[in-house]
Amino acid sequence: MNYEKILTEAHESGQKALNECQVTMYAWSSETVPLGETYDFKNKPYEVHGNCGCAWVATRERGNGQFVKFLKTKYGQDRIQKDPYRKAWDVPTNEMDMKGYNGQEVEPKYAYCQAYAQVLNDYGIKASAYEYLT
Repeated sequence: MNYEKILTEAHESGQKALNECQVTMYAWSSETVPLGETYDFKNKPYEVHGNCGCAWVATRERGNGQFVKFLKTKYGQDRIQKDPYRKAWDVPTNEMDMKGYNGQEVEPKYAYCQAYAQVLNDYGIKASAYEYLT
């Protein structure tokens, strides 16, 4: 299998999903509000953005499997982390170039990772997308 070609195709699919993603925007208060009270959005400053977070792709391939070996060679042995909770290997999504997006919203990142993981699955590489809200 040509893993470089697969990763390129996965990135292109992820980029398309990222560009088509619609972020739900919320008004966030810039100060804390005592329990039981509501924030006065009309008269006080606030921020508007989506849910903050990060997203990544993990593969369930074995550590000595061909795909994980390829990732270790491409990114370096120390960059490929094993997730002990999911028993999976994290694909270094921070190396992915998400063109046109540098925000903190999790929705576009997660859409990218879902499409990326789908392409890997289409080629028989077991992969899943995960998100973490911050």
